[in-house]
Amino acid sequence: DKKKLSIGIAVVIAVCAVILWAVNYEGTEQAVDTQESKVEGQASSGALDNSSIGALDDSSMPHVNGALDDSSIMTITVNGVSFNMVRVEGGTFTMGATSEQGSEAESDEKPTHQVTLSTYSIGETEVTQALWQAVMGSNPSNFKGDNLPVERVSWEDCQTFIQKLNQLTGRRFRLPTEAEWEYAARGGRKSRGYKYSGNNNLDDVAWYTKTTNDKGTRDVKTKQANELGLYDMSGNVWEWCQDWYGSYSSSSQTNPTGPASGSYRVFRGGSWGRYAWLCRVSSRNDCSPGFTFNYLGLRLALKFSPSKKEERKHSTKKADLSKKAG
Repeated sequence: DKKKLSIGIAVVIAVCAVILWAVNYEGTEQAVDTQESKVEGQASSGALDNSSIGALDDSSMPHVNGALDDSSIMTITVNGVSFNMVRVEGGTFTMGATSEQGSEAESDEKPTHQVTLSTYSIGETEVTQALWQAVMGSNPSNFKGDNLPVERVSWEDCQTFIQKLNQLTGRRFRLPTEAEWEYAARGGRKSRGYKYSGNNNLDDVAWYTKTTNDKGTRDVKTKQANELGLYDMSGNVWEWCQDWYGSYSSSSQTNPTGPASGSYRVFRGGSWGRYAWLCRVSSRNDCSPGFTFNYLGLRLALKFSPSKKEERKHSTKKADLSKKAG
């Protein structure tokens, strides 16, 4: 009887220990979730200083915010101006003068070649004058309006703007690479093979010489979006890319960034004062990094980084699949 009593007591003690561990574990998980949410929120608001991660004071930059919703659109607010970044799922596509481009394709769009890209985010619209003003405190544009795309900005001006934007947000915005730009313009994995971004009928998707009567830019998001929900990738203003301009190669590439050096930077997409053939998704243009004109603007890009919670969800899912496979 004494032996049975001892065993019973040992069992009770073991059960209590398990319960206590479970309570502590749940409390720890909740604390981790709370702390991660706090850190993610402060990183989005620009209050997180990477050089001193222990100092998490979200009151230092209340004018910056960021959130990712279920539709893979990240909304960023800077000094009261909001803009959206759209996630572009990585994939492989044929870059250059594909068949739908027809006889209008130029020699620098050839040869076509396979390009594989990792997932990234790109601006839903061209950078507006309101956003440029919020970041830079000035507006260089010829045609004035908060919702008009900013223009008369050089590639070098864009780098200064992006540097200040990154300081405000704590993120790493940049210009898209030429390959990222074309992949997004074609619609990414959702591409339907259009000649222009979002349609074979350019009038539906673009502000160009015919639809503007050569009278300047138009508000963003006033034409149809493409397959990814991106606006004005054909027409309105040409958009600077990060790459130096160079000739294509027929070899397959992964996450290409263009030549290591050069004299001219790439810009893409056509504009309000140019003809239809320049608004094609494969059409290329280039100019010196210091050049400005009233048909030349920019669109932002951002490396896609899943949140800690998304990473834990993916890890849990992989673990579950491993268990099932076992």
